[in-house]
Amino acid sequence: MATTVEQLKQAQAQNRELLKEIKALTATVQTLTEEVAFFQRQLFGKHSEKITDPNQLSLLADDNGVFTDPEQTGNQSETTVTTVVHKPKRKRCESVDPNLPIETTVIRRENLSCDHGHQLIPVGKHFVREVVHQIPGRLYREQIFEQTYKCAACETNDGVSHLYQGTAPQALIPIV
Repeated sequence: MATTVEQLKQAQAQNRELLKEIKALTATVQTLTEEVAFFQRQLFGKHSEKITDPNQLSLLADDNGVFTDPEQTGNQSETTVTTVVHKPKRKRCESVDPNLPIETTVIRRENLSCDHGHQLIPVGKHFVREVVHQIPGRLYREQIFEQTYKCAACETNDGVSHLYQGTAPQALIPIV
């Protein structure tokens, strides 16, 4: 009988400890739920949809509603005026001193033969862009050209001019 009383006291002590632990865990769950709700409000914000009064009448409920009747009849004139405004494209308008020294760079092809193996002949050059370079103590403009070539043999064979150009590197900032 003494052992059952001791066992009962031990069971009651364990129950008290378990109840304390349950209360602590419940409080932790409640604070975490509040934090999640707070962060969801911060992330998504409040919804802008408002619950309307269910007793409010619908505008489209009956046949004599506001939006079912046309605003114009067929007897009225239907003239429409369309105005198109063209805005000029914005161009870069930086001014470069025309007295700066100019250096010319011509980009040539590496392979001086056409697709059929014929020798290419230089016929001119094509302007690509102008770049301003600033080296300490020196400021100059570089004009970049691509050399243009033609294949005379292919032109005599089929009567069509075959032109080839060198490939200049792309500009860092494309000019629009």
